[in-house]
Amino acid sequence: MPAEMHSASGIEVLKWSPRLDCCNREVISHVATTGGITGEMMRDLMIESVERALGRPHGSRRAIEWLSDNGSCYTARETAAFAWDTGFISCFTPVPVRSPE
Repeated sequence: MPAEMHSASGIEVLKWSPRLDCCNREVISHVATTGGITGEMMRDLMIESVERALGRPHGSRRAIEWLSDNGSCYTARETAAFAWDTGFISCFTPVPVRSPE
């Protein structure tokens, strides 16, 4: 889900990862950097998104689905453990099934 945006000079690359509310179709929160997006950034983004969307801190008694792709910042062991410990259900983009042909 991170997007890369290039500057007019083509030298600097901005990596941006938004968190979207699928029901309201709006950006809840985002992270941007000219470096790589880390698992720590994703964990902070998870908490910030839930607090903004639901108005309460993480650790809710209700499970929250966290939809993302298969990038290393989303699937890192620390991020997966953090998601589980704070009540998130991590849902990743399915790996394409290859044709037997």
